Amino acid sequence: MRLAAQRFVSVVALGVFAFGGSLALADPKPAADNVSEPITVEARPIAAFDKADSAKTHFGKLKWRGGLVLTSPSPHFGGWSGLVVDAEGKKFFSISDVGSWMSGEIAYDGDRPVGLEGVRLGPIRAKSGEVLTRKRNSDAEGLTLVSGTPERGTVLISFERKHRIGRFDIDKDGLSPALGFVDLPPGTKKMTANKGLEAVAILRAGSNKGSLVAFAESLPPWAITPAGCGSKASRSRSI
Repeated sequence: MRLAAQRFVSVVALGVFAFGGSLALADPKPAADNVSEPITVEARPIAAFDKADSAKTHFGKLKWRGGLVLTSPSPHFGGWSGLVVDAEGKKFFSISDVGSWMSGEIAYDGDRPVGLEGVRLGPIRAKSGEVLTRKRNSDAEGLTLVSGTPERGTVLISFERKHRIGRFDIDKDGLSPALGFVDLPPGTKKMTANKGLEAVAILRAGSNKGSLVAFAESLPPWAITPAGCGSKASRSRSI
């Protein structure tokens, strides 16, 4: 493995591909010189979810299918923080906190994930088309699919440091420049630089179906206002 390789752990349960954490050998580089391009990603299986009981595969309603440690020689690989997967648990799209996106397909042996195929990586861009290179602008954390699929759809991406939620399209060329931004509740202005919106989701059922919920890493009680946001999540709004 080259010194510049990046590594992260991922887990799969019931067809849902999720990051279990980032284990970088070297910090991934911002996407300043990064264009959309194919990259090589190697996978090493994780034997068990519970090291103390390696035979255990069921955790409540979830079934452990397998996990992968992924490595790549790309200097832009790593820092993955948000992920969406299609209904079959194969096609995926991800974003990193250094302003990159990654797409591809999860390969399986039966129902066990064994690697990634057709992986491409590219930069997240501002409305102007400019690549987000400064950490203040490129710290992407949360990702949710509004409509369509991880191959062709519309997503929302939350950023911290410069707190905002942007709307982007995904097509055959990757991620479009930002198309616009969600109006955030007043209370989000009280979030500190590196403790902003870590996750976003669209409610798919219930009385608030179609609404956006955003979760902050930290929001002090004194920042809460009747028209603001709570200590864990912003008020919902329709998208």
